[in-house]
Amino acid sequence: MSKKVTATILFVDIMNSMEIANYWDTRKYNDFINEFQRAMLRGITGYSLGIRSLQLKGDELVVFYASSDISQDVARAVDLAKALKILWYTGRTNFERIKEGKKILDLGVGINTGSLATKYSLDQTSLPVPVASSPS
Repeated sequence: MSKKVTATILFVDIMNSMEIANYWDTRKYNDFINEFQRAMLRGITGYSLGIRSLQLKGDELVVFYASSDISQDVARAVDLAKALKILWYTGRTNFERIKEGKKILDLGVGINTGSLATKYSLDQTSLPVPVASSPS
């Protein structure tokens, strides 16, 4: 079953992560991705109010909000984005890079609001899964 909703979506990923993967060994890169995922989960835990669904895979996070108050969803997404950036900038890898005089590894963050078709499982505990979107 599909339902159309207005959703606010927060996108987060590690900028230039493919380049990083090309020059770091597999273990170091895996540790780096694990650090990213732990930071994202820590941030989500502190800012989970209103989150309808999320996807965390590799070096990217997508968070969906879909309440009846779009301005509140956008404000929550902005608050989460700020918290995630702070957690990432103060994490182990960036701390070490700063000590070594190197540039920090940044996160790309985007927030968009628009129509989204969602597919719901018959299992009421399941969260919506995006199946298509269109700009508003």
